[in-house]
Amino acid sequence: QLVRYEEAETYLIDAKMLFDSIQLDYGASAAIANLAEVYRKQGKLEAAKTTVLEALERNRKRGDKGRITLALFSLGEIETERQQYQNAIKYYQESLDLAEQIGRKVSIKDANDRLAKLYSKTDQFEKAYQHLQAFTAAKDSLFNEEAAAQYQELQTQYETEQKNQEIEWLQQKQATDKRVQYGLLGICLI
Repeated sequence: QLVRYEEAETYLIDAKMLFDSIQLDYGASAAIANLAEVYRKQGKLEAAKTTVLEALERNRKRGDKGRITLALFSLGEIETERQQYQNAIKYYQESLDLAEQIGRKVSIKDANDRLAKLYSKTDQFEKAYQHLQAFTAAKDSLFNEEAAAQYQELQTQYETEQKNQEIEWLQQKQATDKRVQYGLLGICLI
């Protein structure tokens, strides 16, 4: 699969300028966050960090806690790649704290995963273990929610199928009853 980062970069810069021109900050912020990811994938870590910090500032001005959580997580990713582990831990912890505050379970899981790995890498094994446990609990919780939703969907499909079969049976019974009634009426007339 061919990835054309330069083309993506151009389109995202154009999108940011367009959103800014129509004063749609949410769209501009999303374009900036995506641009930062393009920079990160290209290994342009300083540009990625500067760009994410811009998105973070815009998200803070709007009070968009979900996007703030994602921006902080992205900063953690960038700092990890830069091998600035203490900065990465700080950003992941901020992301985790905010994710817990707003109940963003996927972000809670992901931040705990990264924190466990970083604490292990920096020989802080007790903290690594704590975050590994929290990661596992969050992952299990998400899995259980997903499984419950799938079960509910299957239950609904089953009940719908049962009702449809019951309706079909009743329609056939009604048709049979009408034939019997017409047959009896015919016999009575003879």
